[in-house]
Amino acid sequence: MAGGKETPRQKLIGIMYLVLLALLALQVGAEIMVKFQQLNDSLELLVGESQLKSSQILSNIEKKVQERGNKESEVKALKQAQELHTETSGMIARIQKYKEDLIMATGGYKLTEDLKDTLGYNGLKDGDNTSAMLVGIGDSHKLPGKLGDVTLEASKDGKGYAWSLQGDLNDFVKVLNKTYVDVDKATGGDGKDTNHWDPLALDGKDDPLFKKTEETKNKKWPILNFDHTPMIAALAFLTEKQAKLAQYEGEILAKLKGVVGAADFKFDKLGVMANADANTVVAGTKYRAQIFLTAFSDKIQPVISVGSQKLKVVNGKGEYTRTASTSGKPDKDGLYTNSYKAIIEVPDPLNPSVMKKFEEVVKFKVAKPVIKVESDVAVSLYANCGNALNITVPALGALYKPTFSVKGGSAVASITGTNGKGKLVIIPKKPGKISVTVISSGKTIGVQTFAVKSVPKPKFKIRKGSNKGSLVNEKSGEKVSKVGVLFCEAFIDDESFKKNLPRDKNFKVVNWKVELLKGSRPYGSKTFSNPSGNVRSLLSKVTSDGFRFFISIKKVKRRNYQGKMIDEKIAVETKQLSLNK
Repeated sequence: MAGGKETPRQKLIGIMYLVLLALLALQVGAEIMVKFQQLNDSLELLVGESQLKSSQILSNIEKKVQERGNKESEVKALKQAQELHTETSGMIARIQKYKEDLIMATGGYKLTEDLKDTLGYNGLKDGDNTSAMLVGIGDSHKLPGKLGDVTLEASKDGKGYAWSLQGDLNDFVKVLNKTYVDVDKATGGDGKDTNHWDPLALDGKDDPLFKKTEETKNKKWPILNFDHTPMIAALAFLTEKQAKLAQYEGEILAKLKGVVGAADFKFDKLGVMANADANTVVAGTKYRAQIFLTAFSDKIQPVISVGSQKLKVVNGKGEYTRTASTSGKPDKDGLYTNSYKAIIEVPDPLNPSVMKKFEEVVKFKVAKPVIKVESDVAVSLYANCGNALNITVPALGALYKPTFSVKGGSAVASITGTNGKGKLVIIPKKPGKISVTVISSGKTIGVQTFAVKSVPKPKFKIRKGSNKGSLVNEKSGEKVSKVGVLFCEAFIDDESFKKNLPRDKNFKVVNWKVELLKGSRPYGSKTFSNPSGNVRSLLSKVTSDGFRFFISIKKVKRRNYQGKMIDEKIAVETKQLSLNK
């Protein structure tokens, strides 16, 4: 792009767009669609910021013209600025209408369950409706009257929206270039930069990105950029054009300030500033602050930055935020020192073309946050069970926005509601140790390690008939006539486990064997894969006292937190039941 000064952020977004466009040409998978959505969001934010800044500059020019007596030359400059802003806003609004139609024609917005917020778009990959709306249908590229539930506005040439948009964008850049020359001359320039900006919608033969490729060099701009292009890529492309228009307008308005002296400044606002050692102190300790008078101007925006990061300036003040770090070594009080260099640049009153710079290194202390763990299962967790934890960092207060990374298991639920921030359920994969990394707002707070032990071994009871039947009398035995069906019950008698992990306490016997013996001589056996077993066929062989059942319990399963039946390793458990004729 010839001419034009872009911020580092604008340059970065431009590079990202070209890289994603190249990846799209290689037909990279769905993850690129998500990157385009993120790029589109960044570009839309940039458009909004640029338009807001332009409105502020325009308002500043208007006030300055009135303060200076509405001089004829300055009134003319103001009118020129107002017309430029109206035309630019109109072009941006037109593209925004195309974008809204495109979103709705490809499935609309993807909403949260409560329908209050948007998560993205349903038709990220839809290239067919994108092509129909922006390029048109058939060799004549006719614009359809309707796509889905969306009625499309008629275009002036009857074609897809992109054909007329191409001409209008390029014509508008010509207007911008002429305005740029006029403003340049009015502010002391030579006015020779007649092509400050290149056209925004080039055909393949004129576009440096495509003219060297045989496949693309003969394609027209609408086909080159929108023919069966995924919706989200087309959306980002249109937003990129909006961003360019807003950027160009901003450059011209910034130069127009000089025509009416809007770049002058004087300190006309006074205020009290208190610079405290800390905004939060512990009861019983001393609060100390330096209190002084500050002066600033709201006629111009100073350039305020921290390192290479430029801050948004409102009423002469820039707000700087950063994540406090506990890197390095703590001092004797256990606090870590963070610092940054603040830089403020303003035009030198004696030579407004020169920016005067003021610098200051600002230091502050950081306390390392302490992780607090609350758990119904105390300090140990159980393998393959849903262990409920509440992990908080009291020092962060309302700033605590946790996510968790679990090594050696999985976090199946994370609750971040008003009263549940920091709650999660962990299912360790096996006994041993498990570590949970606590992250808040993308910053790692620390790692908590927990011991993991096996689920308590189940115990067994034999009942008559069903799981609600009475227990067999293992001491004195049972009469044959009283026993027909046996039920093998598995249970845990660990009261703490049952109370704290109620969804993990249920066992089921899935392999057990009943042998009929008299002395050591076998008279038959039956194996069951369910807790209930019909033993009548064995009882029919009992002819006298002295017979007994030898019961072997070989395999059990447990229903875990997720409702899955999983194997539990046990040693073979045996029981004996005497049978009386």
